[in-house]
Amino acid sequence: MTVGKVGKWVSLVASGVTTVVFAGATALASSSTTLRTGSSMNFTANPTNHSQVDPTISTYFLDKGSQGKVLHESLQLASHSSKTIQVHLFATTASNGLNGNIVYGLSPKHTWIKKLPGVVTLRADQTKQISFEVAVPQGTTSGDHLFSISCSDGQHQQRIRNTGKSGIELGINESVRRVVAVEVEVPGVQKVALDLKHVKVGTYPSGQYYEVSGADQSNIILKNISGSMTLYKGTRQVLTRTLTGLSFAPNEPITFEDRWVKGAAPIGTYHVQIVLRGKGLGKYTKNLTFKITPPAIRHYDQLTGHKGVQFVVADWAWWVLGGLGLLTMGMVGYVVVLRRRRWKGESS
Repeated sequence: MTVGKVGKWVSLVASGVTTVVFAGATALASSSTTLRTGSSMNFTANPTNHSQVDPTISTYFLDKGSQGKVLHESLQLASHSSKTIQVHLFATTASNGLNGNIVYGLSPKHTWIKKLPGVVTLRADQTKQISFEVAVPQGTTSGDHLFSISCSDGQHQQRIRNTGKSGIELGINESVRRVVAVEVEVPGVQKVALDLKHVKVGTYPSGQYYEVSGADQSNIILKNISGSMTLYKGTRQVLTRTLTGLSFAPNEPITFEDRWVKGAAPIGTYHVQIVLRGKGLGKYTKNLTFKITPPAIRHYDQLTGHKGVQFVVADWAWWVLGGLGLLTMGMVGYVVVLRRRRWKGESS
């Protein structure tokens, strides 16, 4: 009997090769005490040769191709298993993930990657070279175009059974894939244009967060970008986040998200300053403003059931209080002067 289900998605990026883990966990009623462990990823996938554009690159494809040209590439698959395995191949899209990483999605309807076999069988410790083509369409815009090849060895199941009174078995269905990036440079004018222009406040059960969004309107991939994201409340600096190793896919949305406080954030006006630096980008600075208002606190209360209500004095109220204070001081001064005059009159 299934009593619960949890899903997760994890992406690990390194040197142009992305390992993505899709996992679903299902709790099952059971009284068994056995432990069964599925296999991990048992193959590697890399370009057969170093890039002819940049010989230092060997972990992903980097090639140049003008409009209408067909590029011939080769992927090397190497088995590290003692048994025969099957590797499933398909082309995927590339886009910008949260906080500055390029991520790879599902198979697109249209892709430049052609003649890629769907399934490759590898015997124990066998290595194969898999040929495929990259067809650059006519009318393609200049700049960088990014795709990837997903290589999956199928699904494995790992079950850990609880021996306690509850008799619960935790079953995990895990699918692991290795993704190899395919970057194609189409000759022409290069354009660098980063545009972060929106900021909004959102709510998680653990607290509120702010989100800065925009787009990389460049036609080239921006790599090795670093910088900082600083939050101010009024003129007081709240915190600074260091940003390193960022990469942005061309003509793709960008989002930075930061949860800077546990629970409801203090009401007030906040300023975000993002500073980014990198080759081709130079120095990019953006300042944005957002407010935490009483309705935002009430929204947080409704979503979480927490009490984030804060004592709030509107801006106009401060002016009224200031005016009353000045009026009070004037009246006190008038009374003091009046008494002094009376005292002088009585003395004379």
